[in-house]
Amino acid sequence: MAKDVLGYVQAMLSTPEGKTASSFALVLLVLYYCYYKIQQMMQMAENRRNQGSQGQGSIQSRMKALNPLQRYVLGFSETRAKILISSEAIMDSKEDRKEPIIKSRDLDTLQKMCRCSDVYIVTTETEDSGPSDAEIQKWFNAEFKSKGLLEAGFQTHRIIVTSTAVGRAHVARQIAPSLYVDNQYLPLSMVQKHIKDPVLISSSQPNNQLGKISYASSLYDYFLQFDEEKKKTQDESPETSEKKKLDEALPDGLRKRIVAPQVGNGTAVK
Repeated sequence: MAKDVLGYVQAMLSTPEGKTASSFALVLLVLYYCYYKIQQMMQMAENRRNQGSQGQGSIQSRMKALNPLQRYVLGFSETRAKILISSEAIMDSKEDRKEPIIKSRDLDTLQKMCRCSDVYIVTTETEDSGPSDAEIQKWFNAEFKSKGLLEAGFQTHRIIVTSTAVGRAHVARQIAPSLYVDNQYLPLSMVQKHIKDPVLISSSQPNNQLGKISYASSLYDYFLQFDEEKKKTQDESPETSEKKKLDEALPDGLRKRIVAPQVGNGTAVK
């Protein structure tokens, strides 16, 4: 019986109609195989996209958990952050008001930032008769080199010269930094919606409603608020600790008599 069926099939395939049918069946098999492989490749690509989005989501969640000190100074971030700093916020000028000098209080912070982040410096020259952009960049490069910022990783082409405070805001829009530090409220207010951490550096408390903008007296002091170890050390300085012990050990009346200022005859002023 099996031999008869096999012989019938062979006879059918040997006819023109059988050959056409077998070729058609072979084409169908090839098309099905191609379809199967395409579906398999699409599924693999979808799986990779899902894994990538999950990984990106985990990176973003870890980034959100970092405070500015960890993200911009200590280098805990998995990617290098962009930072834009107005030179007026971190530098003093010599008496001739030309060659800038980095504030000693901010130097260590800047060096650490250059090692783990992409730092841009924007400066403003308002006088038409003032130094050229090339001269300004030359002064900055010399100062940054002498203070070790180039060795720490600062790139000299990241020095940008503008003529107004509004120009600094335009630079911030183009660079789109995560941290933008300036000594004037105006440019910060213009871009604060688009910046993760806008920071105003000012020696006096600003009168404006800052909104999202943070405020500090220096770049160092801005990051200090996130450094629990340094704050703890400052809180436990010898002078503070000694005064605290004295306050705890003495009754109120005795404390007042000891700390009261003395006049010429040794009598305490009440």
